[in-house]
Amino acid sequence: MKKKIFLILFFLLLYLNSNGQACGRYKVRIIGALTSREVVYEKIKIPRISSLEYKTNSEINNDDFIEFKIASNKIDIKTQSNLGSIYHDAESLKKRYQKENKEYKFILINNKTEVTIEIDWDKIKISKIESNEFGSYFEFDLGEVNMEIN
Repeated sequence: MKKKIFLILFFLLLYLNSNGQACGRYKVRIIGALTSREVVYEKIKIPRISSLEYKTNSEINNDDFIEFKIASNKIDIKTQSNLGSIYHDAESLKKRYQKENKEYKFILINNKTEVTIEIDWDKIKISKIESNEFGSYFEFDLGEVNMEIN
């Protein structure tokens, strides 16, 4: 009897392993430029992809952010989703993010302060760079983010 159960479990495991999830993860590149004559930002914190998909900005806490170094107020960072990619085009990805939030929230850091920025999703250019059997690669272009203090 134990042999039968073992064989059933073995073949079930073999079947599940060979017929797993077909879609791959997706990657995101975030680019942009910060315009500020007075402040040079050294780091940026962006929300994890899973947080963008399932949490509102008010639910996103400090643990939901990933910190990256930036140079010369230029944003050029890459991150990856831990979720399977069901997004075939940039518009469907944008609509999913907009379902939870009207704005994309991130935090800029210099040696003295942290500044939280929210940009309307409609102002962010999202494009699909590449797609293959391993998933999709999207680019978020934040454009120029004006950081001048009025």
